[in-house]
Amino acid sequence: MMRPQQWYLTLYYRPEADMTEEPPSTNQRPNGPGPKHRFYVSDLSRVDGLGSVESHDQVVQLDDQRAHHALDVLRLKPGETVELFDGCGIVVGGQMETNGRVRPVSFHQVPQPAKTIDMAVSLPKGSRSSDMISGLSQLGVDRVIPLRTARSVVHPRQGKLLRLRTAVIESAKQCGRAHLMEIAETTSLVDALHLNYDLRLIAQPRVPYRGQALCNAQRVLILIGPEGGWTDEEIDMAEQQGCDFWNIGPYVMRIETAALAAAGIVQLMHHEAL
Repeated sequence: MMRPQQWYLTLYYRPEADMTEEPPSTNQRPNGPGPKHRFYVSDLSRVDGLGSVESHDQVVQLDDQRAHHALDVLRLKPGETVELFDGCGIVVGGQMETNGRVRPVSFHQVPQPAKTIDMAVSLPKGSRSSDMISGLSQLGVDRVIPLRTARSVVHPRQGKLLRLRTAVIESAKQCGRAHLMEIAETTSLVDALHLNYDLRLIAQPRVPYRGQALCNAQRVLILIGPEGGWTDEEIDMAEQQGCDFWNIGPYVMRIETAALAAAGIVQLMHHEAL
């Protein structure tokens, strides 16, 4: 009689001294892993002389909210290393001083990636939208276009879009992005299908992929429909506009799962093509 296969899990003990080590960072900054604490400062570009050799004489003053977070919540001390970014490619390494001031010690202008991924998606309900937005930001999506379709349930207004943009900032602080992911205004499927891209992929379960290789496209738009699926009319319209239908996996996924899976696959293909 054949014995059932057995699996074993081995746990390794790490000395307490090693538990303080930071895990390896995947943030691709010019000089390797950056500091632990990052602050979004939208008007960094307005600081005179910040990118010049004299920038060490400049001081960036954090606003009251960020200064409170740095000094009272994080309890950062003078001399501790932080990083500032403006969401448009400017990244400044600096040292904390008193009263919420940061003295710059390095300056980088990070270019936009050569290949871009945009996501037109019918937003899911509740906090699932914010979780999805945070994940897409971490995966390097450049722009999210809230999509209005025949079966869409969520039609975000300005308050909802503002909360999603706040989630983008928090995600960028965590993942090390220099450029903020854009949250566009809500767009109809008709208008989204007329946007200019090298490749437009529309997620549709249980259909074979037909179209050009993902790695050949510089600008990709991924379209994710509502949980009720696309209507026959929307499928016909997308086909007439030259979209490529794409079966992301063997199962029917929730909106946020499909969006994250699709973004991850395309991002991987982009990196393999570099």
